[in-house]
Amino acid sequence: MTSSLKPTLNLVRQIWADTLELPKKDIGNEDNFFALGGSSVLAFMVNTKLEESLYARLPYDGIPVTAISIETNLEKFAAKLDHIMDLAQGEEVEDSTLVDEGTI
Repeated sequence: MTSSLKPTLNLVRQIWADTLELPKKDIGNEDNFFALGGSSVLAFMVNTKLEESLYARLPYDGIPVTAISIETNLEKFAAKLDHIMDLAQGEEVEDSTLVDEGTI
């Protein structure tokens, strides 16, 4: 994990914990949102909370709703968010494989 991913990872972990009503310490980097008890309705709530927290760094159309179900765990989802924010800011992105065709 890169050090630049850590703030995003911590934010996503906190939002997952709040939304799923779980202790933050119980959510690991490899944990899957849906395996922890998440649902499509809760995923929408996570997206809304993330968009509110990251408003200035996101593209106009926000976070793809499918992103949480496509990325299989917390760390991959946080990396996807970083990638989306980099694209929105016009930054060069090293690994384009983090973005699935048609999700942004």
